[in-house]
Amino acid sequence: MSSLISTHQNRLHFLSIVSEIREILGYKLLNNEPEYNDELAMEMTYGDFEFALVHSNNDKSDCLSVECIFGEIPDKRRDKIYEKLLQINYMLSEVDCSSFSIDAQTDQLIYLLKLNLLDQTGNLILKKMTEIVWHGKRWLETYFVTIEEQTQTISNPFKLA
Repeated sequence: MSSLISTHQNRLHFLSIVSEIREILGYKLLNNEPEYNDELAMEMTYGDFEFALVHSNNDKSDCLSVECIFGEIPDKRRDKIYEKLLQINYMLSEVDCSSFSIDAQTDQLIYLLKLNLLDQTGNLILKKMTEIVWHGKRWLETYFVTIEEQTQTISNPFKLA
């Protein structure tokens, strides 16, 4: 029985985080509670990146997953990016349980961070998302764009595509 209570409390805490984020960003608050489901998710664009906050009762109900799509991996840099991802995932596994993965269907690079749900607030999640956006922009500038493309952008920053 206590497992059901903690699952319900975790669900309510997740919904309070979503409400706080919506309020901070100036979105309307939810009028009604979402239907009960084994997985709750809030999807949004933040800092030009697609994010999903996910809480699952099937997996670990005390976890919150923050997922961010960094974008499609360019073919001409694929091998170098894969090699770098392996190195980064090795380092991240020792630091904070975050990792990069690649969606097999879309070839999108996805950053995944698991957090303890009860330690989080909407404000803390937004701060973490802001860090992810900063790292994501840096990643895109460094690994997704070739040296030639970087030079073209610097030499003519106002060139229209």
